[in-house]
Amino acid sequence: MNILMLNASPRRGGNIDRMLSAMRQEAQKRGAEVTYFRLDELQYAPCRGCMACRSRRHCVMPTDDAPAVLQALQQCQLLIVGAPCYWSSMPGTLKMLFDRMVYGMMGENRYGMPRPLLRGVKCMVVSTSTTPFPLNLLLGQTWGVVTSLRKIFRWSGIRIIKVFQYGGTRQHSLNALQIQQGRHYLRRYISRHS
Repeated sequence: MNILMLNASPRRGGNIDRMLSAMRQEAQKRGAEVTYFRLDELQYAPCRGCMACRSRRHCVMPTDDAPAVLQALQQCQLLIVGAPCYWSSMPGTLKMLFDRMVYGMMGENRYGMPRPLLRGVKCMVVSTSTTPFPLNLLLGQTWGVVTSLRKIFRWSGIRIIKVFQYGGTRQHSLNALQIQQGRHYLRRYISRHS
């Protein structure tokens, strides 16, 4: 199984980092091929909105790291996204990356209607918020992250199969049981789909 992990958290050793590291170890232990990107280590410029990529099927901007991430996304069977809550949504670095990769995620039919290019890719989302549980859900904090990603993925053909949302992370870091839940779910998924 080919798995792509996108870590949109800039905090080394933080909650998202710890959860994705545990899931990465589990996937590799189960024989999966894992490609892992920390967004804060990548270099990519924001989309200029020129729309040339829609007809040319590639970005016309100078080459940076965005095309490599897109290639990994197009080759994966499972995408795992770790994204902390920023202003009730995903971090800007993650949104900017998806903006740059749109031409490889979504096409258009002859009437200009979206056409998903990544049908069959499954996704797991890990999101954290300093807003305490259950307010992280009720006030749209981690739920806002999931909603934003769901909109992008719907038009791309990516299906979210599991969401891990944790609130109150300023006061309480993820505990071993919460991290184990991520490992356990991934272990079961790999064993069923390998």
